[in-house]
Amino acid sequence: MRVLFVARDDYEQVFGGDNILRRKIQKYLQPHGVQFEFATAQRLPASPHVDVVHLTCFLVEPTQRVLEWAQRFRIPTVISPLFEEPLHTWFEWAMRCPGKWRSVGRVLGRRLARRIYITWQAARIKRGAQWHRQRELLQAMHITPNSRYELNHLQKWFNLPDLDATVVPLGIDPEVFGQSPFEREIPGLGNLTGYVLEVGRIETRKNQLGLLQALRNVPISIVLLGRFSHHEHEVSYVRECEEMAACRGNVLFIKQLPEKALPALYARAAVHVLPSWSERPGLVTLEAAACSCKAVSTGFSSIREYLGDDVWYCRPDDVKSIRTAVEQALAAPTPPGLQARVLNNFTWGQTAWRMWDVYQRMVS
Repeated sequence: MRVLFVARDDYEQVFGGDNILRRKIQKYLQPHGVQFEFATAQRLPASPHVDVVHLTCFLVEPTQRVLEWAQRFRIPTVISPLFEEPLHTWFEWAMRCPGKWRSVGRVLGRRLARRIYITWQAARIKRGAQWHRQRELLQAMHITPNSRYELNHLQKWFNLPDLDATVVPLGIDPEVFGQSPFEREIPGLGNLTGYVLEVGRIETRKNQLGLLQALRNVPISIVLLGRFSHHEHEVSYVRECEEMAACRGNVLFIKQLPEKALPALYARAAVHVLPSWSERPGLVTLEAAACSCKAVSTGFSSIREYLGDDVWYCRPDDVKSIRTAVEQALAAPTPPGLQARVLNNFTWGQTAWRMWDVYQRMVS
């Protein structure tokens, strides 16, 4: 079996879940004789010798280029879309800029303004040519969403109830997470334990600001691990997070850690919180659970399919909801069997072999 992975053209500059998916599938299948090649949509091989193409991005222009190329050589194509439309993030950007939406928010309240904004944007997008092109592309490939949640969203958003799809859950690396003991020095953390942790790039979608606002008066340390976003729309958000952290106090920013240090970071935390505007499903929540760390997740996520009631849930647009979920998690014991649930059901090895089944069906 020979597989060609095709990634985003900017995969080296912007690291994301698609990079992790590609690397982990290769890690677990390559020792079993599966051969992998790698390309981007801008640099496709002139004369391919592969059995299946696996796309790990869903941008219209590159996806269409890859699909046309694969069809020319009669190579079946699989796509893991990791799809979400960033309407909530766009609304947050609009509210930080002077203009009509900030005025609407002041008059109608933020929650109603958000509902109007998202309804308007969704209607606008579905009238556009790009939405129709995405819809056509999805019907021409086999889809491997990571949850029923993502599949249902694709079906509803594109009005395609009969998509050709196989749900392939994502996972964690048991060689890294779920191991003990967790006695490892963490640069910049010192002897700190029992903190509230959020792992993720410092950007609007991850909603660190919501967490800081929710725990403004809660006497507990907060650790935020993630690089600062340098996107033009995020500069003011990062500055606002720094100002809020300085005002609150007892907030530690760590920009980067080696992967081998993450289990200790999770294990020493009292709870991991991910109050994002959207997640598919939130790999850091799985990682935290694999280290027996209690977790709070956004309700705008598929993580409920993975961990059910072993996770506390919050609304990212409601700081009271975030605070309540964190306080409930802090007061409760770690759900019994949390670590085993992840290690037994959601590892990258299992993801890779499920994808192997998809490859075989596509080739045959």
